[in-house]
This record gives sequence, structure tokens and C-alpha cells, in this order.
Amino acid sequence: MSVSNLDADIDYFLTVVTHLPGVIAPHVLLVERSGRPAMIVVARLERHVFPVSVGYTEVLRPHLTTIVVSFDGILGAQTPGDLAAAVRALRASLRDGPAGAVILQKVSVASALHRAITTGTPRILRVGGLPTTRRWFVALPDTLDLLLERRSVRARKEAHYESRRLRRKYDDVSVVRLDLDSLERVRTDIETVARTTYQRALGVGASESALDRALTALGFEQGRLRVWMLYIDGSPAAFWWGNQHGDTFAINTPGFDPRFAKDGVGIFVLHAMLDELCQDPTVTVADFGHGYAEYKERYASESVEQQDAILLASRPGPLLVGQFVAVVAVVNRLAYRMLHDQPVVGKLRKRWRARLTRRQSRG
Repeated sequence: MSVSNLDADIDYFLTVVTHLPGVIAPHVLLVERSGRPAMIVVARLERHVFPVSVGYTEVLRPHLTTIVVSFDGILGAQTPGDLAAAVRALRASLRDGPAGAVILQKVSVASALHRAITTGTPRILRVGGLPTTRRWFVALPDTLDLLLERRSVRARKEAHYESRRLRRKYDDVSVVRLDLDSLERVRTDIETVARTTYQRALGVGASESALDRALTALGFEQGRLRVWMLYIDGSPAAFWWGNQHGDTFAINTPGFDPRFAKDGVGIFVLHAMLDELCQDPTVTVADFGHGYAEYKERYASESVEQQDAILLASRPGPLLVGQFVAVVAVVNRLAYRMLHDQPVVGKLRKRWRARLTRRQSRG
């Protein structure tokens, strides 16, 4: 079967099931169709926490036994009717098993799957008000220069100026492809940078968890992983990395040492990565992933609006958790709409990230 997302690849999936805390078991559904090959729904059963947050602060952590469908995890669907059948199979799992919820992750709101979910599930059994996010892609031309032509002349000049300034400021500046070396060097040098970042304090990005170590090893062994590391005077300073799946390069969360924040090291390595990807005939698309970041908006050629879909079992416990999550999501969304254009919010976010970075560095 064609697998469009690495998350639903069998080796990747089994690695996640084996190492992700809270996973109870695989939950893979075979959906049979008369006269045609069966579909497969790739999912796992886990003790899932639904963090209820106000801003960046968690106030509650209710949990449910949950069926979590892998990204793009419905394999073999060819028609809207096929997708509707997959949704019915997942809802049947809620009726017949221990799970209290199903999560279909980052479903495009304009997709047939989203329509199948909303039309095939009663409103009371869906968590409403969940935030949407964007997933960003860039179609790669043959060279970095052609890619940068999409940006303004001023932006291109600034990028070239920052690159020259970085090389003048330090004696030794180089970008190295770590995946061409040893797995141990990949892990060591990524960790050297990642432990200094605010993303580590948030629990996202590169980490030394059992799952991240296993996925890094898997990508390295299968030749899918690529890592670009910037060294300044011999020390790791910033990295970009990701995995190739088919003709798409899926980019993981990058990182840079905050000591070099004013030197533009993140963009420097980003350009090194994009330069190589543009010249690689086996890669035609770079997937920046979901969530907003300024660089994604600058470099992406298209984006897709996405939203998690959460289906609930018709039992009091799941319905109560679902409604509470929905209410808080609506409150957060309204607050965001009121405040996100205010200059003070951006300043507070930067101060908060800086505080997290200092705390992480001391920790």
C-alpha cells in the first residue's frame, strides 16, 4: 500500500509503539470492501493525556484510553465512501472496546476525510472548538537561487549580508552533513545544541528520550535521516534535520545555541540544507510541518489548514473530558484573536522564551 506519511510506515510505526510512553498496544484496523482490496487504518491504543492549557501553562491533565490514528494513517482509501467506512470502523472501536476517544491527527479541513468525520459523527460525540494550524510546504526548484528569487530583493540581500558577516566574525565556520558520519556523533552533536534551546524546555524538538533515540537510529540505519550541523570555531552551534520519505523531505524541529542568536545561524544552516535539497533529484518537496514560524511563511510555496479531530465514546467520562477540552479551546482561541496583534504579546513571548532558554541552560 502507498504510505504518504512516514508516521504510517510500518517500521516507524512499530518503533513509536515500542518506545512511546503510555502506549498500550497497536490498534490496526482492516476495513474490508466488496470486490476491492481492504483498507488499513494505522493506529495505536494509548493512555492519552489531553493537556488543558491557558497560554503556555498547563492547568489540568485529564486522560482517556485513546485510539490515536497515525498522520495520514488511513491507507488504501480511494473515494469519500471509503473514508466514511474508515470513520465508521473507528467509531465501532469506541463502542466495542475500552477506548474513550479517537484522535485523527492534523486532518486538512478542506479534505474529504474532514467531511466524512463531521457528517458521519453526531456533534455531541465530537470535540468542537479545536484550534486549526497550518502545514507548510515548499516545492523545490533546481537551485537555491531560484528558490530565493521568490523572496524580495531586500530579503535576498539581507541573507547574503548575514552570511558574509558570520564568516567574518568567526575564524572557522562550516556546515557538515552528520548523517554521513557515525550515529554516535549525530546524537552527541545534536544534543550539545538541543539542550540549550527553549524547545527543550517545552518538551519538543530533539531530545534524549528513548523514542527520539530509537527514531534517530532507525532513520540513520535506513538512510532516510539527514542532519546539517553548523560548527563555529569547532563547536556545534545550530542544526537542521529531517527524514526523506518518497520524494518529500520532512523537516524536524531545528535548533540553535542561543549564544549565537544574533548571528543568524538558523537561516545560515537553513540555506545550506535547502541548497542541497534543491540539487537532489530524488526530493521535490520540503515539508516544514505544522505550526506557525516566520521562516515557514517566508519560504513555503503553499500551506494547508489542518485540525485534530477527536471523536468520543458515548459514555459520561469521555463526554465530560471532551466538553471541558472544547470549552478551554474556545476560550484560548478568543483570547488569541484579541491579543495576537498587540505588540506587547510578541515582546512577552520573546521574554518568556529567553527565560526558558536560561533555565534550560542552567538545568
